[in-house]
Amino acid sequence: MFRSLSVLVLAALVGGLVLGAVIHATESPVLTTGAETFEAVGALWLNALRMTIVPLVFSLLVTGVASAADAAATGRLAARAFA
Repeated sequence: MFRSLSVLVLAALVGGLVLGAVIHATESPVLTTGAETFEAVGALWLNALRMTIVPLVFSLLVTGVASAADAAATGRLAARAFA
């Protein structure tokens, strides 16, 4: 049966929330250690995402400024052509 990606992501989010609540409620040392291990993996994942996003945003800003400058130059050229 085909399910949409948004439904699967939402189900995984709810499942993670329930699993975290169960781990927190049991206060088992084994489960707490496992959760701390996954916390380290999650921190590495978020740092990798940040390392990817920052250069992309910077290049988007540079491209936007450059294209705005080109548009202004093109507008001046068009104004001269029609004048």
